[in-house]
Amino acid sequence: MTPQRPGFNRYSWAELENALRSYVYNHPGTQLYVVSGPVLHEDLPTISRSVNGVSIPESYFKIAVDLDRQRGIGFIMPNRQISAPIETFAKSIREIEVELGYDFGSNLPAEIQDKIETQTEVKIWLDLPES
Repeated sequence: MTPQRPGFNRYSWAELENALRSYVYNHPGTQLYVVSGPVLHEDLPTISRSVNGVSIPESYFKIAVDLDRQRGIGFIMPNRQISAPIETFAKSIREIEVELGYDFGSNLPAEIQDKIETQTEVKIWLDLPES
């Protein structure tokens, strides 16, 4: 558990979580795998009244994987109120892995992992109209 700023948690982060719930609703029987957490690094600000010096992450990531359809998408969003649409924060899972130093799909066969982790098509995840 890490602190999220109210303007982020109540709006953009909640919008992303709702979009992923809608994805599952719109694809009955889907088993969606979601991993989310803070983007951590040295010298993060801390909660001033915290006895333990709890850090305040500057951004958070969320990745979603639909193995049945071999789809994946990721997001990194700043921990603040955001006015830009959430799709502007979409990234491939591979980009997030590089930034965080994690390998999220290491237990998948290499060809499936490569396919899922390199996608950037956000419209299918956020139910956006075709352009």
